[in-house]
Amino acid sequence: MVLSDSQILQRIAQEQPLLENYKKRVEEIVSVCKTNNIKLIFVSQTILFSDETDMLTNIDLGTIKTGDINGKTEALLLKQYNKSNYDIAMANNLMYVNLSVRLPKYSPLYYDGYHYTNDGAEFVSKFIYDELKNYIK
Repeated sequence: MVLSDSQILQRIAQEQPLLENYKKRVEEIVSVCKTNNIKLIFVSQTILFSDETDMLTNIDLGTIKTGDINGKTEALLLKQYNKSNYDIAMANNLMYVNLSVRLPKYSPLYYDGYHYTNDGAEFVSKFIYDELKNYIK
């Protein structure tokens, strides 16, 4: 599924009210955690879809249809949510694990475009462990 830049930008614009509500809910969670001395850690979300090719199959992940959009648009939307979480984490001096830049676009790590296979879950857990082992004591 190929979408024009204007179609992608239109879909991103449609998402903005949802993103703003999401940010408010996350900020409420941060507030509750701070009030209750809970150490909050943010981890960016990953998906297989992107404006890249699958490392195994060489399939263009940006043109895969996912709902009413394509993989490129899905990845751009997710980047906005990850960026909002990053901004909130930094504003509150909280740890942020940027998993989304570390997990390769490699289909054997994903059951579908969104959920990990056992191999994917193992990769993710090892990465997060390595990031957190010196932080949590």
